Amino acid sequence: MNKLTEALSFDQYQDLIAGYFIHPISIVAYNSMSMVSWYSEGCLKQNSYPHPNDILSNGKNKYRDQTLKLIELEERENCIVIEVQDANDELFVTIAVFFLSQFSGQASSQFSGQDAEDEFTHLIRIVPSIAAISQLVQTEYTLNHELNGMANELSDRYDELNLVYATDDDIQSRTEADLALVCLIQNCCEYLGVPLSVMIVPQCNVNIHYQKKNSTIDNLDNILSFVNDDLYKLSSNLLEPIVLNTPEDYANERLQFATEGKFISIPILTKGGSARGILACYKPEVDSDYSNSDKNLLLTMVRKITKMLNANFDGLTGLLSRQAFEFSVESAVLSSIQEDNISSILYIDIDKTQIINDLASHHAGDATINQIAEIIKAHVKVDDPIARIGGDVFGVLIQNCGKDDAEKIANEIRLVTSKTHFSWKQHLFDTTLSIGVCEVNEQSVSGTSAISAAELSCDTAKEQGRNAVVTYNDNNTEVMERKSAMHWVNRIQVALREEKFILFAQPIQILNGKSESFHFEILLRMRDEDGSILSPASFMQAAEIYNMMPELDEHVIKSAIATFETHWDRIADKNGSIAINLSGQSIRKNGFLEFILKQLSCSRIPASAFCFEVTETTALGSLNEAKHFIQQLKKIGCKFSLDDFGTGLSSFSYLKLLPVDYLKIDGCFVKDILSDSVNNEMVQAIHRVGSVMNLKTIAEFVEDEGTMDHLRSIGINYGQGYHIGKPILFEERLEMLTNNLGQHMS
Repeated sequence: MNKLTEALSFDQYQDLIAGYFIHPISIVAYNSMSMVSWYSEGCLKQNSYPHPNDILSNGKNKYRDQTLKLIELEERENCIVIEVQDANDELFVTIAVFFLSQFSGQASSQFSGQDAEDEFTHLIRIVPSIAAISQLVQTEYTLNHELNGMANELSDRYDELNLVYATDDDIQSRTEADLALVCLIQNCCEYLGVPLSVMIVPQCNVNIHYQKKNSTIDNLDNILSFVNDDLYKLSSNLLEPIVLNTPEDYANERLQFATEGKFISIPILTKGGSARGILACYKPEVDSDYSNSDKNLLLTMVRKITKMLNANFDGLTGLLSRQAFEFSVESAVLSSIQEDNISSILYIDIDKTQIINDLASHHAGDATINQIAEIIKAHVKVDDPIARIGGDVFGVLIQNCGKDDAEKIANEIRLVTSKTHFSWKQHLFDTTLSIGVCEVNEQSVSGTSAISAAELSCDTAKEQGRNAVVTYNDNNTEVMERKSAMHWVNRIQVALREEKFILFAQPIQILNGKSESFHFEILLRMRDEDGSILSPASFMQAAEIYNMMPELDEHVIKSAIATFETHWDRIADKNGSIAINLSGQSIRKNGFLEFILKQLSCSRIPASAFCFEVTETTALGSLNEAKHFIQQLKKIGCKFSLDDFGTGLSSFSYLKLLPVDYLKIDGCFVKDILSDSVNNEMVQAIHRVGSVMNLKTIAEFVEDEGTMDHLRSIGINYGQGYHIGKPILFEERLEMLTNNLGQHMS
């Protein structure tokens, strides 16, 4: 209380109080211990003032009420004593106002008794005003008291958050993931003082409980059964916290529990708001009830759990996410360098998921993916990181295992899969796997390059006819390509530094109708030392392997905006836009989204004039990052195109999760559309889906008039290809546009 009294700002009341008196001497505030805590300017030292009790006992009482007293002291000195109480009617501050009578210092013959009576009447009249000031002091004290309580509560919450957020988010294996979750529910037990906490997340194969040390639970099996069945089902249906403190609470929720006890359950939700799991606590009936504070702590805990699950687990299979897998591989590379440990990566691609999706549904494809995940888990160690790193791609890090043994394991997985009949409702499916193997050893450059090498081997397996295992080694052609890519790293760095990268642009044209607006796709080229122009095929693979794509993408964005701005005044009224390709590395890079937002905010060109293209593989390989990335840029007006659509094996099932504006049909379906009925049906199917979802379709590889006419008859909205226009320098394309010679699109 003393600290709160000292925290009051009496300075603001000094002039207000003094204004009611003709000859004020001083104003003094005493705390609840009757010690001086404040005195007005010009006063003597705080120990020079009498104790409040001495004032009341030695002076003459001229007026008093419940909180205010007017005391006449010697030599015409007077004092008004104001006692201010808190909300509990306890005295917490006394304010003493010392003042001289109006006629102090004059001879008694110079004033009459009537004058003194008038002065007393004036003092009585100001009593309500002085009382009002005391009420202000009381109000300020109350606020300070409440703020102090809030500060103490925040301090408690800080301790809670330390318990919650002490858990590391960087997960490298399934074992580490389980340990991190156990750590969270252990902290939950310790802080809430409950003997048992339970976490159930079936989607991620999580069903763990923690019993507090030195606690005895006689009916543990019954409790766990109740949580797993009744409480989990109820929480999943209600999607809100459930608190069971009393028999009435059980009755309200229509629950029956044979053993007495108290429960609290918080649902763990998906991003879409559906049930994913629960976090529950149990305590005996004799213990205190669960409070709102307990519920709020568990809600905070669940937010932490949800963040961990989203960052480290795949939503469909419960396996590790791509991000967690990449972290595991990077750690393996470091371990191979420092400790000479050897591990191996399996890059596993399901061969026929698209056919399953088309013949049955994407639910059938998802079921197949889950069944193959179980096959993989059965052939590796429990602690070997397994991840779903793409729509139908798995990554496995087999620890302490060389490439030869890893190749044997990969072949076992492949053989079992090829002999398994996968079922969905009344349908039976057969599928196979293409697997790439790469050893992680002291020669590994980085985790990214190791995964890329395994992916290259997997691509080779697919090129060999699928249902195969290919190991990355010095005898493979891909190894030579990787060595070649190493030489490109320095050339790329030099080209960036010396501005040898140049921008080309290719028009995209509306197929049905005419439009005065325009749309170009920006394409990157490199000027070689001899002045020749190099296509992206020469350097892009190296940039991907060595994680240089963000640098290239930043260069393209800066250069494209700068070039666009030099012509903007002459073409602004044409309502056109340019499309810029973005890599998966850039989308996943911290700060890249902010980089784009800053570049666009500094430009006078509206954000609506920019369309960003991401490949289907990129979007599905980093679905959460891609979705967030797209949403943030669409908020300011940018558009998005999903490039190479149709090449992934889960195209349609994931399309509704990505808020894009255009579907860019992969050229492999377009170039033979007149002679290949399957490609023709695929293009039509993509266009139908796009129409239903209000997405415009763009066909690549439009190489002749016949193809363009056929695409037009199907209803494809836009076309792009050499028949419409070849790529030329972006600068030249803009010059042509200003002279009304370019191709246009809206």
